[in-house]
Amino acid sequence: PKNFPPPTLILCLLRWHSFRVLFGAGMSKVGSRSSDCWKLFTCTQTHYFTQPMPTFLAWFFHYLPPWFHKMEVGLTFIEQ
Repeated sequence: PKNFPPPTLILCLLRWHSFRVLFGAGMSKVGSRSSDCWKLFTCTQTHYFTQPMPTFLAWFFHYLPPWFHKMEVGLTFIEQ
C-alpha cells in the first residue's frame, strides 16, 4: 500500500541479490572456464533444444537465422 513503503533495508538487500545473480551469470559466460560458444556468439543456436523443458516455440527459435542468434547473445552480454 501507499501508506507503508517497503523498508529500505529490504530494498537494498533485493538490489544486492539481483546484482549478484546477474553479475555471476555474466561472469560464467566470459570467465576463463566458459564455453567457447559464448565467445563465438553461437550458444543460443543449441540452447532451445537442450534446455530442461523446451516449449513448443523452441523449434521455431532454433531455426531462426544465425545473425539473430548472434544478436541474442550480444543482448545477453549487454543485459548481464
